[in-house]
Amino acid sequence: MQKVIIRNLGPIKESQIELKEFMVFIGDSGTGKSIILRTISLLKWIYKKMQYKAILKHSKINSDVLRFRLDRLLKNSMLDDFFTKDSYIEFIENGKSIVIIENSKLKPQYNNINTDTLLVGKIAFLNDIRSSLAEILSSPSGKRAKFSYYTYDMVENFYESLDHFKEFKLNSFDLTLTRKKRVGYESIHLVKDNKSIKFESASSGEKSISIIELICSYFANNYDFDNGFSNSLLELISQKIEIDNIVNLQEYIQKKSFKSFMSIFIEEPEVNLYPQKQQSITYFLSKIQKLQNRPQIILSTHSPYILTSLNNLLYAGMVANKIDNKNRVHNIVDKDYILNAKDFGAYLLEDGKAIDIIDKDTGLIDANRIDQASEDILNTFERLCEIDE
Repeated sequence: MQKVIIRNLGPIKESQIELKEFMVFIGDSGTGKSIILRTISLLKWIYKKMQYKAILKHSKINSDVLRFRLDRLLKNSMLDDFFTKDSYIEFIENGKSIVIIENSKLKPQYNNINTDTLLVGKIAFLNDIRSSLAEILSSPSGKRAKFSYYTYDMVENFYESLDHFKEFKLNSFDLTLTRKKRVGYESIHLVKDNKSIKFESASSGEKSISIIELICSYFANNYDFDNGFSNSLLELISQKIEIDNIVNLQEYIQKKSFKSFMSIFIEEPEVNLYPQKQQSITYFLSKIQKLQNRPQIILSTHSPYILTSLNNLLYAGMVANKIDNKNRVHNIVDKDYILNAKDFGAYLLEDGKAIDIIDKDTGLIDANRIDQASEDILNTFERLCEIDE
């Protein structure tokens, strides 16, 4: 079990969050949803690098290349504007502190890492500017632009994914993502019924969902952890290193078992999508969570359609567990989409806190938290109707 504690970080005053395999954060703008996602992503990245550093240390390889600089990490994670000397962040696994950030210092707890198993991880972050990427990347100069860490990482993940598939058939639209050779560079296109349009000319929803589905599909089912791990280590030891130390590294790795983890963070997957497509992307994300690499899915949203869709998938799982003829449920909700309530978490960011909004009686997202705005709008309409009568 993993838990994150955050205090005094931007709008977040005090929060304890238990991490599950599928998580959703809701709340008004400016309440800290993006801060939560960035913080969890940062902590998981630090945890992954701690594992690599421990490997290099045991192999007697200088691990200074993995020295953590808190100021740089906060800047790359776009948390520096919210971090103060009173900020406190802690990452806990199985009751043991793994990472502590307090008094403006990063304190990795190496003694609490399980050294019997090597943890190999991949973290992908799909931020909310993804719809703009198509236009930015439509020319060679755009590809050379200076991006934030998260945007740069999303661009790299996009091209790695497209390189793997060559052509990618979307789940939510009858479209295929492909690329065409141009003088000096390749352009990206969407194809339907043998008609091709430039990626940057597609609708905002098509662009956003193409990036989500492409990257998530590749990392959930096709990403090779062994290659990713090897490449990461090679980057770290590309400096001067003695042959004996490389032998030590090989021998150490061969004696260990490996365990992989993958976390995919998505800011507002519903952006620019019609309600039915919001349901489609919700079902898609639930499905890929069960693929080969079993990624943890963590998303933020404002959409009642996504929340209601998630409740349907949770409820389908509960009903299926109660009856013998599960096909009755699967005829309504495909078994590949069903969510397990014990692996699901939902939090509302409000008044500086992350509030667990899973109803303890039903196991579903609290219906009163899903769409208060619609109730208020309907109430206004009904009051006007009373006057009109």
